[in-house]
Amino acid sequence: MKKHRSTPPAVAKRTSDPLMEWMKGFTLLLICLFLGNILNALIPLAIPGAIYGILVMLTALSLKIIDIEDIDPAAQTLLGAMALFFIPGAVNLMTVVPEIKDELLKLFVLVILSTSMVFFVTGYTVELILKLQGKLKGV
Repeated sequence: MKKHRSTPPAVAKRTSDPLMEWMKGFTLLLICLFLGNILNALIPLAIPGAIYGILVMLTALSLKIIDIEDIDPAAQTLLGAMALFFIPGAVNLMTVVPEIKDELLKLFVLVILSTSMVFFVTGYTVELILKLQGKLKGV
């Protein structure tokens, strides 16, 4: 009696359906946000749950629990629509302009100064890190 060779079962591979890839990425983003909100409820600090969620995402990416390609489709979609997320805040700001009209010049100066400080501190930090990396590599 001859034995028939059976073909091995299909090996599981990544889906090529873009919608499913997007849904997978969006689900992973929502899971990180959910875990961040749980941490926010458990840790009595004035840090928003979304920030904890970002830290959960960073940890998962750093530990290779989540692959960057898994969240990329959803992240690109959300980045493309980011301007829409600022509309409610801008509309709300327009409604309070009469109340803060006397302070607008001070607010404008503060925004310019703080932005400049962040710009320069970031530049010097990057320069310092590059110098330290050069010294560590012996360059």
